[in-house]
Amino acid sequence: MTEPAARTPAMTRWLAPTTSSRVDHVELSAIDPGWEPERTGESPIEPALAAIRAVGVLEPVLLRPRGDRYELVTGHRTLRAARAAGLGRLPAVVREMGDAAALMALALDGSASGSISDGGRVEFARRLHGSGVPADEVEDLLAALQAAPVTAPRQRRPAAPGPAPVVAETPPAPAGSGHRWTPLPGGPPLLSGVSSAFVDVPRLLAVLAAEGFTGTVELRGPDRRDDVVIFIAGRCYATVVEENGSRVERELRLPAPGRRPELEVTTRPQPPPVAAGLVMALRMPARLQGLHASFFHLDRLLAVLGGDRADGACVVTAPRGSGVILLAAGAPVAAYARRPGERPGSEPEGLEVEPVAELLALGAGEVDVHDGPLPPPLPLEGLIEDATGR
Repeated sequence: MTEPAARTPAMTRWLAPTTSSRVDHVELSAIDPGWEPERTGESPIEPALAAIRAVGVLEPVLLRPRGDRYELVTGHRTLRAARAAGLGRLPAVVREMGDAAALMALALDGSASGSISDGGRVEFARRLHGSGVPADEVEDLLAALQAAPVTAPRQRRPAAPGPAPVVAETPPAPAGSGHRWTPLPGGPPLLSGVSSAFVDVPRLLAVLAAEGFTGTVELRGPDRRDDVVIFIAGRCYATVVEENGSRVERELRLPAPGRRPELEVTTRPQPPPVAAGLVMALRMPARLQGLHASFFHLDRLLAVLGGDRADGACVVTAPRGSGVILLAAGAPVAAYARRPGERPGSEPEGLEVEPVAELLALGAGEVDVHDGPLPPPLPLEGLIEDATGR
């Protein structure tokens, strides 16, 4: 099997973002549906249609220009619902993309639902081959980017022969149980810094759930408290409350307009593997905790996790800040570092681990490894009720 160190440059090459893009509102009549893989267990389109009729389209689709028309890359469900709702135009990111990059963007489509069927995976592989991706990289690319542990979590292989590990539903770890500050990944927001004086936050969460949203909802108050809700395919998988950079055990603050405190709301879509790794960093107890930089090499640790095809996260805590490496099938799907108080940016995170490794370069800092199956979702309705009394 190819080692993660060899896989990562290939993934970076095929997924490297282009600067040739723009955000626009495009006429639906000018959009041609691109190929989408066959899926099983898709959610009904009716909730997405109802949400669009109520509040419009929240997540832009991704298009690539084709002469005077456009080809849909991601957002097939959104396009179908928008047409059913009778919309004339659709918010879209228009980007010049090659076939390989478009296929990888499709593999990471957070607006899709269900699981890609076996036939769909075969066709995906065929198209990747045809787009110029070398044959020895196709399997690793699909494993790392498409086989995210959303509907069928992968069990980590035991390191030595013995009884098969038991996969159990893992409850959320309580605040203060060894979880470090885990900064959030960046990416283009749907809503950026909108005041809760104008946004009904409980209703927004319900709409995002109905639309099958995957990503983060970030709420920041004037007291520097951050409340975060993480969705995967419309289901709430994690919440976290931080005050001055430390996790605290508090109920979420989800104000409606006219209710205090007034919070700054940012909603940020994420690819399913990135959201899944973040959930495990926030909810799964650390399997390896407090590995000191003086006694291990980060690249060797990543090689071991790559051999295990681990799904999860490495969280680095150092005097200069905190770093996160999110993993799917043993390969990095996002890597980033933040200084204390630094917030996510509008650019998606890259795959290179050097910014995280630099935090350990002076021999200071520790690493925690959170991996395993994706924990069960949380009851969103109950969280809203507890936070609002509704």
